[in-house]
Formats: sequence, structure tokens, C-alpha cells
Amino acid sequence: MKILMIDDDESMQALVSTLVKATGYDFAGLLDGAGALEAVQQHQPDLILLDVVMPSCDGFEVCRTLRASGVTVPIIFLSAKGDIFDKMVGFQAGGDDYFAKPFEPQELLLHIQSFLRRERQASRMREEKQNVGTLKLDRFEFDQAKFIVRKDGTPIQLTPKEFNILFTLACNANEVVSQQQLVETAWGEEYQGEITSLAVYARRIRKKVEDDPSNPEHLVTCWGSGYMWQS
Repeated sequence: MKILMIDDDESMQALVSTLVKATGYDFAGLLDGAGALEAVQQHQPDLILLDVVMPSCDGFEVCRTLRASGVTVPIIFLSAKGDIFDKMVGFQAGGDDYFAKPFEPQELLLHIQSFLRRERQASRMREEKQNVGTLKLDRFEFDQAKFIVRKDGTPIQLTPKEFNILFTLACNANEVVSQQQLVETAWGEEYQGEITSLAVYARRIRKKVEDDPSNPEHLVTCWGSGYMWQS
């Protein structure tokens, strides 16, 4: 599996390259975010490490561009800007994780391995479920085999994490799903600290699936409990 790192700090690139190659992953580096989309098309990475502050561009905008172009692989931000506001902007831009520099290299490696393990599992699931039908609820079709949601027949672009959250809710339509269960579905049991990020993901999903995101009809918050998909 291949890691693409977009960061103008060559010493950081060398550190991460050594780290991931020693674990058996392939590595590709890019020093400028302006060529991010071309690099993704060329290298076909399984995960992207993305710096936030670069001379010619903003990592958050790079992430938005990649997501808008259909890139769904996990994106981990690496940044010296580590306050909660910057993390929120990163998640809203489409990021899946956020590391503030300086960070512990082995901790980053653990997160990389976790994401890639989940990607391998998802890939196997897609292969095993090629003939599985779709779950249909009202105007929506949830295709777990292809990780696609259609609204009135029109595909909606979701990241794997967004799909996992939404599909879990759809499978339990009209029932409250706890925040803990949603985090375990999207991140894994080892990511209980990510509960605070669920509100960010809920807003992102509503913008994509609701007619009026500010007054959601389907993805509703059950305060103090979790979330529910109303059918």
C-alpha cells in the first residue's frame, strides 16, 4: 500500500518516508500542494498525509479540491496549527484525522496502520458484496458494496467515513444510535476520543443529503443520546 505525503518540509518527508518504508509501505512525496490532484492520479495512494501551511497553497483548500474531485482515500492533516478551531476546519474540509506538530512518529504510524487496515477490510467487503442489493429508504438508496448513496437516483459523493456513519444510521432507521456506536463504526474501538468530531461529520453529511441542512428531515440529533435516521 502507498502513502502520499504533501509537505514542503523535506526533513519531515525524510522522517516519515523512513518510518513507513520500514513498515513495508510504499512512499511518494510532494513538496507543493498545487500539484496534489495530479500526484494522486499518478501515484494512486491508499492514504494521504497533508501539511496545512505551505508556501503556495493552503492544505485545507487542497483537501477540499481532492474531495470535490472524487478522492475518497483517508487524509491525515499534519500541522503546527493545533488548536480546536483548526482541527474543526480540517475535518470540515474532508480530513479524517489531524496531528499537531511536533508529534510522536510511532503514534502517527499507529493511526496510518489503523486507517489502512480499515481500507483493506472495506475493499474486501466491496469484493464480497458485489451482488448485494441496495438498502432503500424513501428517496435514498444505500449501496454498501460500492459505498454509494443515491438520492432520487442521483449519486452523492461521500467519504468512506461519512458513508459508514450514514449507513449505520440507515440500517437502524427510526432508532437512536449512540455516539459510541457511530465512532466504533467509522473510526474503530480505539478512537473513543473522536466522539467530539461526530457533530462536524453530521453537519457535512446533512449538507450533502438534506434538502435544507439547517432543518434536517432525516439525519437528526438526539441530544444526549446520539443520532437517528428518520424514515
